[in-house]
Amino acid sequence: MGCAGSEEKKEGEPVVVEEGAAPAGKGPLIMTVTNKWNEGKTKEDVVAALSALQAKAMTVEGVRAFQYSVNEETKTNMVTEVYDDAGVIQKFFAAVGEVELPALIATITTTETLAAGPKAQVDAAAEALKGAGFTATLFYTDECGECVKMPEKTGKPFPLIMTVQNTWNEGQTKADVVKALKDMGEKAMTVEGVYAFQYGINEEKKLNQVTEIYESAEVIGKFFAAVGETTLPPLVKAITTTKTLASGSKADTDAAAGGLAQFSPTLFVMDDVGAACQGFGGAAEAAPAEAEAAPEEPAAE
Repeated sequence: MGCAGSEEKKEGEPVVVEEGAAPAGKGPLIMTVTNKWNEGKTKEDVVAALSALQAKAMTVEGVRAFQYSVNEETKTNMVTEVYDDAGVIQKFFAAVGEVELPALIATITTTETLAAGPKAQVDAAAEALKGAGFTATLFYTDECGECVKMPEKTGKPFPLIMTVQNTWNEGQTKADVVKALKDMGEKAMTVEGVYAFQYGINEEKKLNQVTEIYESAEVIGKFFAAVGETTLPPLVKAITTTKTLASGSKADTDAAAGGLAQFSPTLFVMDDVGAACQGFGGAAEAAPAEAEAAPEEPAAE
């Protein structure tokens, strides 16, 4: 799962979900994993390990995205993983376990793991993650609806990926939050160039997150134009953004950064690692996409 050693267990064992026995539940399983670079490792070391792992991951049937990006200043990286279902995980580890995974474990250490998807899928993955030494924060998408439509080839190898977390505002109930999230997700998916706007909720922590995948930064302007008058105000009333991660080509992350300034986003750049999203070209085709500037005044997601 973008693995590398966790803080609890340096050399994590493969996460095992019995192949062919994936639990029911509509919608993909999305993992967002952040890592820190191990002591003494250079950017070149990290990029080589990330590139090798994601290239191998993308050969596995059912892996729709395994997109790494790096933040050289903070010596951290993140990966967005999109699986058709939890049953793909065993095939992934079988493919990378002998060569690519050990090299990755020597290079980076996992600091946070987020799992989002239908409850049946997430729970199946979570138990195996615990056994491998990873403690994931779980977000269930069942009540928010399925808001992912990975594209065919677009000719633009680098998407812009946003991972945003929110807390529920004081006095807001689960019903209030779910309605606001569901309405926003459905509206977002009507916008051309929005490939995912997948919310999930963690009722215990009164927390939710959204994985957003855009064709490029220029789509953000169209998104805000579509949701601004009716869909966004109820969302702003229900939740408050607490963390924003933006991952993409340098052109796209730079274009988005200005409009996202009020959210203090952490930026991760894909250019050195290459693209690893189905429909956006492969790592060998990767080249920074040109992007228009994002809007000056976006509201909370």
